[in-house]
Amino acid sequence: MKYRKFWQFIKANKIIAIVPHYDGENSSMIYTHQEHFCLEEKANEAMDRFCKLYGSSIEGRKSATRDRLGYRKNVPILVTPNDAAFPLPSQYNNEEIWIIDLDFYIEELSPNKCKILYPNDVSFIIPLSKRAVLARRARALEVLRSFTYPVGPQAA
Repeated sequence: MKYRKFWQFIKANKIIAIVPHYDGENSSMIYTHQEHFCLEEKANEAMDRFCKLYGSSIEGRKSATRDRLGYRKNVPILVTPNDAAFPLPSQYNNEEIWIIDLDFYIEELSPNKCKILYPNDVSFIIPLSKRAVLARRARALEVLRSFTYPVGPQAA
C-alpha cells in the first residue's frame, strides 16, 4: 500500500488490530470498526509503519516502555497519545497480532486458548489463556496511563 493511501486510511479509521494473514499475495490485515484492509507487509512491518506515522519506530517505542516501566517481554507500546498496543501470538504462525483497540471482550475456549471479540463481529483466536491476555491488556493500559499522564518519579 502506498504511503499516502496508508496515512489516509489510518487517519480515517480507528484501528482495532494488525493481524498476520497469508493468502499468496498479502501478508497482513488491518482491522477497523468499519472494514478490513489487506497489506503486502507482514504484521510487524505494518505496525512499524503505523508507529513511524507518529514519529518513532516500533523499536523506539519498545525502548521507551522498557526504560519507563521495566517491561522486558511482550512489551506494549504507546502508538499515539490516545492509543496503546500490545502483541499477542498468532495461532497460525510465529508472527504477532498487534491489538490496538483495548476495548474488547474475551471468551475462554480452553485453558490455553481464548477468543477476543469486538462489537462489530471481528474476533481473533489467541493461543493464550484469558488471564494472560487480560494481563497484557493491563500492561498496555499502564503504558497509556504512564506516558499520557506522567507523574511522580517515573515522569521524564
